[in-house]
Amino acid sequence: MRVSLTRGVPLKTAGNALTASLLLGTLFGFGGILFSLTNPSAPLTRVRAVFFSGNQPVATDAGMPYLGPQWCAGDCEGSHPVCYKTGQRVRLGVELEVDRWHPSGPVWVVGRDMLGTEFRGEGWIRNNQCVINDLRASRNLPARVRVYEPYEIAWRVSFNGGRSYVRAGITQHRLYVTLDAPRCTPLHESVLDISCRAAAGGSNQSDVVWRIWRAFAARTEAGELRGIHCRQWSGQLLRYWLTEDQQTVAQNHSVEQLLQTGVGTCQAWTELLQQALQAQGVAGVETVCVVPPPGCAGFVMRAGLRAQGNAHPPRYYVNHALVEWDRNFYDPSYGNGPYRGATETAAIAAWRRSTVAGVLYRDVAHSQTMAAR
Repeated sequence: MRVSLTRGVPLKTAGNALTASLLLGTLFGFGGILFSLTNPSAPLTRVRAVFFSGNQPVATDAGMPYLGPQWCAGDCEGSHPVCYKTGQRVRLGVELEVDRWHPSGPVWVVGRDMLGTEFRGEGWIRNNQCVINDLRASRNLPARVRVYEPYEIAWRVSFNGGRSYVRAGITQHRLYVTLDAPRCTPLHESVLDISCRAAAGGSNQSDVVWRIWRAFAARTEAGELRGIHCRQWSGQLLRYWLTEDQQTVAQNHSVEQLLQTGVGTCQAWTELLQQALQAQGVAGVETVCVVPPPGCAGFVMRAGLRAQGNAHPPRYYVNHALVEWDRNFYDPSYGNGPYRGATETAAIAAWRRSTVAGVLYRDVAHSQTMAAR
C-alpha cells in the first residue's frame, strides 16, 4: 500500500510506525488509484488510455503502422513508440475511468512529464468515463535529438474546479525526438531506434550525419565493428551476409528483410543507413550501385575485411552498394568511409583502392569465372 498525504498534513514517524494527522484528509492509494478516508464517496480514478496527436507515424519492422492508443491499461497494457521532431509541442488525449459516486460533471486533468512540462485540459464525466482531447504541452520539446525511455507522465484530476486534486496514475511511453520530420515511409521502429540513439545530442544536420555514421563505423581495439542492433529482435546484432564458406544465403536485399531476419546484403545495409539518416529529416541521401569495368563479372574484395556482424564475409560480388550524401560516399556494409574526391568517379576510385583487390572475368572457353587483379 502506498500512502500519499494531502498537502499541509504533518508527517510523523515513531520507530517503524508511520502516523499522520487525518484532519485534512489522508489519501491511500492502490496501484495508482486513490481515494480519501475522510470522504469515502471520493472517486477512484485512473488513466485508461493515452492518444498522441501531431506526431510522426511509426511502423513495425514489417511495415505495419502502429495505431492509437499509444498507451493503454488493463488487458492491453503497454505502449507503442511515439515520434516528434525537435522543437515540436506534444499534443495528446487521455481517457479516464472514474468509479463510484461521481455524477456527470466537469473534471480537470493535469499531466506532468519528467521534463517538467504540463498538459492541462477539462472534460465531462459520462458513464464513469471521461475523454479529453487536445491537451497541449506547456512548452516545446528540446532542440536536440533524444530518446526518452521511459517518458513518464504523472496524472492528477480535480472534481471541484481545481481546489484539490487526486492522483490518477503514471503512464510510461517511449518517445523519440528527431532533428526534423522524417523523410522515409514507412518509418520502421528499429530504424528510428537506431537513428535516434546514434544521433542523440545532435542539433544540426552535419552533426547528426556524423553521429549516425560513427555508430556504423565504430570498432573495437581488435578492429571488429561494434555493430548495429535491432530493437524488435531484442537487441540482436545485425549481420552482413554469411561467412565465406557458407555458399547459400537468402537474398535479403531490403531493409525490411534485414530487420526481420537479421541478415542482409549490401543493398539492405545501404537502405538501413539511408533510412537512418532520413529518419532525422536529412535530405539528399542516395544509394549508389558500383559495378565492375565492362567485360568483368564482379569484384574480389580484399582479404581480411571485417563486415557488420561478420568477421569473415564472402569476397566475391557482382557489384556493391554505397550511400552518398553531400559528395561523401559511405560503405555501411564494411563500416568504411566516407570517401570524397573532386568528382564522383574520384571518390569511388578511393573506395576501390581501400576495398577491392581485383575483378572477376569470364573464361568463355572453359565456362569459368576467374579472378584477376
